[in-house]
Amino acid sequence: MAKFAFTTNTYAGEELEGFVASTLLESDTIDRGLVTVHENVKKRAVIKIVDDAVKLQTPAALFNDQGTTAAQDEKYLDPVAMEFMKQEDWSGLIASWEARKLAPGELRNYDGTVDLSEFMINRYLGKLRIAYDRLFWRGKANVQEATFAATYTGLIPKLIAGSDVSSTKLSDTTYAFSAITAATGIMTLVSTAAFRSGDVINITTLSTGTTTETTPDIFGVAGSGSVLNQSYIVTVASATTLKLVRNINRAQTDRVNATFATNNTGGGTIQYINVSNVATVLSNVWAQLDYTAYTDPDFNVMIPAHVARAYATKQGELGVNQVGSLAIPKQMDYNGMKLQIMNHFPANTILGANKMNLHFATDLTSDVNNLSVINLKETTGDKVVRMTAGMSSDGNYVNGGEITLFYPSA
Repeated sequence: MAKFAFTTNTYAGEELEGFVASTLLESDTIDRGLVTVHENVKKRAVIKIVDDAVKLQTPAALFNDQGTTAAQDEKYLDPVAMEFMKQEDWSGLIASWEARKLAPGELRNYDGTVDLSEFMINRYLGKLRIAYDRLFWRGKANVQEATFAATYTGLIPKLIAGSDVSSTKLSDTTYAFSAITAATGIMTLVSTAAFRSGDVINITTLSTGTTTETTPDIFGVAGSGSVLNQSYIVTVASATTLKLVRNINRAQTDRVNATFATNNTGGGTIQYINVSNVATVLSNVWAQLDYTAYTDPDFNVMIPAHVARAYATKQGELGVNQVGSLAIPKQMDYNGMKLQIMNHFPANTILGANKMNLHFATDLTSDVNNLSVINLKETTGDKVVRMTAGMSSDGNYVNGGEITLFYPSA
């Protein structure tokens, strides 16, 4: 995790550039070149799109235009401003975190301002990175961290809604269930033979009735929404039942077991990618990629972390003639194409795209993008340190026909 050397209370320029780049997206998302970054977009960036066919003609002495009309269009990047604000009581931390750094009997209890500033950055940088990465890919409606008023659709919802995108619903990964028992979070199926504990499922349809998830959100507020379109880590409870353990859409409550209200007796369908079908799913993805993808070094196939784990396990189990096959490091590669592991992607969603077709915008020089860590003891006498982080970002895509998206849907 990044560690900053603090010399003043407010940071911009070079420091801010590193902060924004490492929080608005996972730092390695940008480092791996998965998107095209527009770093100086103050209000709107226009992406021009021009496409045409190619006609190979009979050689002639006089120029003869091929007679087609180039299709011209444009898309937009409109960065949305948002802010994070947090105050820490420095005098309270002095007895715990800071005190551990002092030798017995030392009287330097109030020399910790710089250390606490670094502590705040290090404490929240990881969570900010996760929040902005999830927001960029999933959109405001699909994350809990975003409470700002503006609309932020998210790149994958834009791709799903895009009529020009080559998108495929994962219908071949569908399995029916007959009921959900709210008191225990138990889902009843005909058989759980295809599942293992730790698999991730999407609930894509409910036949009749509903079950409501009551798990508190990341701010401690009890939930009240339907389980429809939610994604759960499951454990195998019996030969015919799965237990819904955790909702992975609730970003920072991964260790909080899900709770429910209202039994569902009508059943519905789930979709999944796990060890039992990951090889088939990746084969289908590989076969349907845009024809330029196979030789394009800038084309990436992005998979969620749980799909990568399933693929690694499958490789290990297929290596029956290798000693310690499950212990050998696995290549995230399929038929010569590198698979990019996305830690905060929507569950059971796979995206294939050239980085030139996926765009991310922010403005590293804008007053909206700012980072301040201020010790109020020096000005007001309050023994607190405040941190504010202002950001702006947006995402969009172009040339949807060259993008391949597989996603769970009814």
